[in-house]
Amino acid sequence: MTEQIRLSDACEQFLTWRKTNLADETWRSYRSALGLFLQVTGDVMVSGLRPDHIERFLAERRRPHVDRRGRSMPPIGPAGYNQYLGALGVFSKWLLRHAMVSVDLTAGIERIRARRPIKRRLDPEQIIALLDAAPARDRMLFSLAFFAALRATEATSLRIGDVDLASNTLRVQVWKTHQEDDFPIGPELRAQLDAWLPFYEASVRRSWSRDLEPADFLVPALTPHRYSWQVVDGVKSRDAWIQTFEPGRPVRMPYQLVKRALKRIGLSAEGEGMHILRRSAARIMFDKLIEESKYENALRIVMAALHHTTSSTTEQYIGLTTEQRSRDQFLRTTPLLADALTPGVINAVLSS
Repeated sequence: MTEQIRLSDACEQFLTWRKTNLADETWRSYRSALGLFLQVTGDVMVSGLRPDHIERFLAERRRPHVDRRGRSMPPIGPAGYNQYLGALGVFSKWLLRHAMVSVDLTAGIERIRARRPIKRRLDPEQIIALLDAAPARDRMLFSLAFFAALRATEATSLRIGDVDLASNTLRVQVWKTHQEDDFPIGPELRAQLDAWLPFYEASVRRSWSRDLEPADFLVPALTPHRYSWQVVDGVKSRDAWIQTFEPGRPVRMPYQLVKRALKRIGLSAEGEGMHILRRSAARIMFDKLIEESKYENALRIVMAALHHTTSSTTEQYIGLTTEQRSRDQFLRTTPLLADALTPGVINAVLSS
């Protein structure tokens, strides 16, 4: 038997529960979706909710509508539709689990499949320009993101003790999947490490009078800007202290470093961060592998390099789906009419 409770009370109980295990921004998106649903549906008894209540709400969002503040709003797109459906789906399952409804109200409602925009990737010449435009520390960070295809969290959490030059191996913590990987150091990344580590250690010796230690971060933060004032011949002036590396703290806001480097080489930095290097590495790696092996083999290798759990995510990085790539490869190399339309036959037809 379903529990008798009004929709407003159920929303309040659900949001109280979700607040304990969600980030603030995500929780606010749930609150907004449920508030709009309550506005459209009314404060009905939860036991009287049916799938068509949710379908009606979503259909209204897909038309010009008025929001909770009385403002006229344009129709929502596929992303907004799926976000509302996702929030209501979690709410519906919570209601079912607490015996407030007898069925999942969103079970038969499908998400809208929208074509994802292809995000920008850099070509090899642009990657070289980006590395050359970066200071030594930033160049090392960018090299990890490109040559090892690491995420920002993976690159910034690396410590000196994670680098084994004897076996050319990086011990990488893949935070997204809670795994550890002994990742191979290729020749290009090895060259960057061979240049960076002596430079880094010399700086630490000058500034901190010690050698690098295994617990030090591979790509460190910089000390804050500090200034001193001095008076010479009655004129007061400010001298900036030179920033030094802080080996005990990791580099901060790596996306800002990428944006600066992109601007230095004349490229737009809007909406970009460390992932542009990872995406670029994935596509360049894939294109080199596809020359030597089939699509599926190349995809699996790139998938392993990116620490992805599904091939569809890797395909998004590459920019093509399996069907598109297979189609392109087939149509570019396979004649449909065998020898019926060879160049000789075509020329003979044209000259007749």
